[in-house]
Amino acid sequence: MNNRRIVLLDLMQGLAMILVVIGHHLFPFMPEWYRALHYYIYLFHMPFFIFISAFLIRYSYKEIKNTKEYYLYILRKARKFIPPYLVIGVICIILKRPQNITEFCHKTALLIYEPLSSEATFLWYIYLLFIFYLISPIVFFLSTRNKIVLLAICFLISLQLPETNYFCISYFCKLSPFYMAGVLAAERWGAINKFNPMWGIPALLCFCVLSVTHFIIGYNHVLEIAISWIAIPSMTYIAWLLGNIHILRNMLTSISINCFGIYLLHMFFIQGIALLFSYTNVVCTTQVALIYLTISVITSITMAAYSWKGLNRLLKL
Repeated sequence: MNNRRIVLLDLMQGLAMILVVIGHHLFPFMPEWYRALHYYIYLFHMPFFIFISAFLIRYSYKEIKNTKEYYLYILRKARKFIPPYLVIGVICIILKRPQNITEFCHKTALLIYEPLSSEATFLWYIYLLFIFYLISPIVFFLSTRNKIVLLAICFLISLQLPETNYFCISYFCKLSPFYMAGVLAAERWGAINKFNPMWGIPALLCFCVLSVTHFIIGYNHVLEIAISWIAIPSMTYIAWLLGNIHILRNMLTSISINCFGIYLLHMFFIQGIALLFSYTNVVCTTQVALIYLTISVITSITMAAYSWKGLNRLLKL
């Protein structure tokens, strides 16, 4: 993977992580404009994140030739994802103070079979990413033509989502087209390597038009699907623009490098800062809410990254 591709992917992933953190501030004391911003961000930030994740999964993948290698592959991914997922999930349950051991066991079980209903709802991405890793060797084995067919099938399924939260099935169906798009982009199209900033300008303009239209006319399923797809080249272009500013390039790259740890830990800092601000009556004003959001996003990302580094150093001792 050449340096240009590495830098741009880091910029994209760093930007996506910032959008995730901004979107996790839906508290009762936040003003109405944030609620609209929250809903708007959720139209496209996770499709963009899944696209990047799929690209990275495919591009870093080493071919698996037999069942034994697949077993070892699953074991490596399980060691990476399952322990931190369960530890963070259980900490979230304990912080909610379950009344008895039965309630604790029930909420712990939810982490396994219904993560979207658990006390650690925000960890659903880690849960889903693990599933995508598990199926990736099978998907990668398909021909390009079959992958395109699978992309089309996933897209059709995403238009009529199953009404269940079990095992993240609904989110899997919703986001699988973006996973397939990321795989194809990494595998055949070389979209990131061949990225030309001129491609991003019309995409960003289209994204802006669709966004304004969305706020004017309100909910529209077709419009929301269009926004989620056009956001991928648009956010890529924005990431490229930010990368031309040295301090922002370094910031986004650092966030990308620590992305896994930031995702796992950022909500603890968001909740802590929110608790402090909830004792005041001024956050509901636009000016203070903007200051609060800026402080919370920067602090949560920074502290989560440093905490994750510290934990890794401690575990290696």
